[in-house]
Amino acid sequence: MKCSQFSSNQTNQKSSHFDQQKLQEESKKLDDEFVNYLHQAQKNLNEFSKHEKIRIELWLKKLCEVTTNPIWKQNRNLYITILLEMLQNGIVWEPFTHVPPDGPLQRLSKYDLIMPWTKTNQSSYKLSQNSLLGRGASPYTPNKYSSVCSRHHTSTAKK
Repeated sequence: MKCSQFSSNQTNQKSSHFDQQKLQEESKKLDDEFVNYLHQAQKNLNEFSKHEKIRIELWLKKLCEVTTNPIWKQNRNLYITILLEMLQNGIVWEPFTHVPPDGPLQRLSKYDLIMPWTKTNQSSYKLSQNSLLGRGASPYTPNKYSSVCSRHHTSTAKK
């Protein structure tokens, strides 16, 4: 009986070590992905006004806060993915039109990565009240994008 307990303990230790190693690898992958997105975001800052740059830099600083929590790292990467997409399109939407909140950021889901706009030919649209990140957002500047966030609403309101 002692032999089987010893064998069971060894198996649990190996499994625990494997799980810990897997978490470390996933954490490193998330960090590497974040650093890549961060560099891309910084390259796109020159196209914005001084006021917008300051706010975006505050968001980038907030997202750079050190953590070992893999859930927070995933959330951080979702935020920077959304911010980077906006920066590459030359527009900033909620929540990035305000300084980041103190404390932890609201948790996002992968559905929130569905961007609230698509290019349209020559029409200009504004977001409905239930838009990106589940907040009542409005475009920071006029644009040629419409809302397609299927999780939060099904129609867009024309300007």
